[in-house]
Amino acid sequence: MSWHRLYRPKTIQGLHLSNIRETLQGFMEKGQIPQVMLFAGPKGTGKTSSARIIGAMLNDPQNEKIIDYQFFNGSKPKKLAYLEPDEKRSFNDRIYRGQSFVVQEMDAASNRGIDDVRDLKERVALPPQDGKMTVYILDEAHMLTTAAFNALLKLLEEPPAHAVFILATTELHKIPETIKSRCSILHFRKATHEEIKSSLTWVLGEEQVKYQEEALDSICELADGSFRDAVKLLEMVATDGQVTLEKVELVLSTSVNSDVTQLLTFILDKDEKAVAELFEDLRSRNTDEQFFFKSVLNYLHMCLLQNLEIKNGTPFTSQAISLFLLKELSQIDFTPAPIAHLHLELKVLGLITRASDKNKGGIKKNPKIKKEEVVAEIPVQKKILKITPIDETPEEEAPKEELSGDSQKLIQNWTSFLSAVKKQNITIEALLRSAKPIKGVNGTAQIQVFYKFHKEQLELPKFRTLILDCAAPIAGGRVKIEYELSTVSHQTDSSVSEKPTDLATLAEEVLV
Repeated sequence: MSWHRLYRPKTIQGLHLSNIRETLQGFMEKGQIPQVMLFAGPKGTGKTSSARIIGAMLNDPQNEKIIDYQFFNGSKPKKLAYLEPDEKRSFNDRIYRGQSFVVQEMDAASNRGIDDVRDLKERVALPPQDGKMTVYILDEAHMLTTAAFNALLKLLEEPPAHAVFILATTELHKIPETIKSRCSILHFRKATHEEIKSSLTWVLGEEQVKYQEEALDSICELADGSFRDAVKLLEMVATDGQVTLEKVELVLSTSVNSDVTQLLTFILDKDEKAVAELFEDLRSRNTDEQFFFKSVLNYLHMCLLQNLEIKNGTPFTSQAISLFLLKELSQIDFTPAPIAHLHLELKVLGLITRASDKNKGGIKKNPKIKKEEVVAEIPVQKKILKITPIDETPEEEAPKEELSGDSQKLIQNWTSFLSAVKKQNITIEALLRSAKPIKGVNGTAQIQVFYKFHKEQLELPKFRTLILDCAAPIAGGRVKIEYELSTVSHQTDSSVSEKPTDLATLAEEVLV
């Protein structure tokens, strides 16, 4: 038997979804199980398992007196509380496996018409031959027709004493309000990382399988809040009696994090060829298209939450860029394409083309600078930039220069330095403006930056040359600039920028 069926919870205490477990335990302690319930929530979160457990509890002999009192007007028992069903009882075992007539499961997607509800009403009129109560589970209840819902209203309003109804749905908004008003609604949410990991650890303990924590974390992320999906993935990985991260990546193709970071790096570098080559590699490895696309969005969303200090960790890029890319990429219409990954590839190449077109337009327009002033600055730009081929050689391999400038003077005249940079590249000036000059010693100026991407951009050879050329006249000679990544969040002084910048515009400027 598959693990996701074999290891279903069999008691209320065994439910891993904490809010449902606590709610049902509250019903038990009060000795009042609602006769009509609506379980609403995503797939694989325990709706059917919970319904079966309730069916076993309502037919367990140890709860007979309280059942008589609640449903059949019996005398009040001394202890007014339900007890957990006996897991070892064979009668209950048939209920857990969905093979008992006292818990009848009806697929509303296949039996959705008014005639099906009429047949149900006829069956409900008969008391169970075994046990005390019959529990009717209407799965995917939102699929019932309007006429079927109307026929069901009276039955839910005044059910027979021996019947309990549990409607289950993944789309609560499609259930009519007239039905909702007759139900006690329990909201099943997506399971948390910790809840899924706890359930997987329990399964592995029962199977006596060794595992790596990192492997379970990876499976939890892939499960997307579904216990059932998590256990299915776990069983696929644990075929050789152990669960390792390497096995998870091999079997489930989860090693896409490096691909995601590579893609984002290529976007920021505006490297069209590298983007196309990456997507060709993804196709050659048969990487699942929707899984990769979802991974990109999840990664960008994590960067956003890290920037907002909601999640721990160092963000890959700034809040503005995360927002911009999330907005752009989430607009992709993911209809089937003749070539895998084509939709995402075209969107990314389109973003790079937009950036390249803006670059070809020459100097960026600054609303505070008149056209005549821009024209007057062009000769200066040519003189400072000393138009030379871009050298992508790492800084440590470049020939050493004599540091004749005063780095402390550069620190003291930081505002003038920013103005000089702004005349050449407004984007680099924005990055430097968000940084913080610390000190200048022995011809080296130390600058503190607050985002990893900012540091990487400032250290690119094509921008390093521009920055050092602008620094030389202010420092009185050549200086060295070192960038130090800070772990402390930083807010740019509002007095520096007279106008707030639109996030999308700022992101586009940085990309360009």
